[in-house]
Amino acid sequence: MLRILLLAAAAAVTLVTAGQAAARGDTPDNGPRVVASDSNVVEEVVVRGQPKDWLLSVTVGGDIREESYVDSAPAGLNCGGGYYKYFAKRAATHKCWLRVRHKRTVMLSAADSGRYGVDWTVDWVGCRPKADGALCEVTMTSDVSVGVQYRRLQGS
Repeated sequence: MLRILLLAAAAAVTLVTAGQAAARGDTPDNGPRVVASDSNVVEEVVVRGQPKDWLLSVTVGGDIREESYVDSAPAGLNCGGGYYKYFAKRAATHKCWLRVRHKRTVMLSAADSGRYGVDWTVDWVGCRPKADGALCEVTMTSDVSVGVQYRRLQGS
């Protein structure tokens, strides 16, 4: 009887500790974890942790205008000149943030007036350019900082 009580107490401590770790997102892939198992115990306790949210930071700079902005898919980020036009102090760069679920892929899209590649272009730092550079893709496995630098092309 004492052995069963000790096993139950050890399982409870393990369960609480694992539950706290899962709540913090400390499990590597946030999948189910067996936290108490013994050949004398018929049941196993499984804890499923919540997926962690990561912070995506985007800094927009360069030749930005009111029409220059970066948005995201999934939606939630809208970073650019128009958003900041009401601020008394206009900075050379703008920074925006978005919380994204663990292992989620985010597609960032640069937009401006005129034609991409003819009137303007962007340089991405911290993500994989797509579609000749107008888009940028990042998979969130940690906090990520992305930079986007707008450039006006000749004649624009």
